[in-house]
Amino acid sequence: MENQIKILIVEDDDLLQSALMSRFQTEGYNVLVANNGEEGLALFLSETPNVVISDVVMPKMDGVQMFAQIKEKRPDDMTPIIMLTNSDDMNNLASALKNHTVTHLLKSGLKLDDLVKIVKEKLGL
Repeated sequence: MENQIKILIVEDDDLLQSALMSRFQTEGYNVLVANNGEEGLALFLSETPNVVISDVVMPKMDGVQMFAQIKEKRPDDMTPIIMLTNSDDMNNLASALKNHTVTHLLKSGLKLDDLVKIVKEKLGL
């Protein structure tokens, strides 16, 4: 079943993007990747992923703006969103968290095993 589950990773850091992609592919998931919020939004709308893992601070469109666009275009969508950041700009994150379940994780303490566990919980696996 997991190979039918799509995970969208929106991350502009090549090393982290690669590590996340590799780990979730190893877990058997179909992984989609985007380098910024614009690409992430386009993939979200065309591919309808089951979970989104997104950086907050990115070029072109940040994670909060991407999330706002998703909510504007699909107001009833309840796809789990996991935001990754080293930023302590809680105002942007607070606006993203409003009216939706968004999980916020700090990159500096991120362990891939923990992230996989969180994704599985969000998917009910």
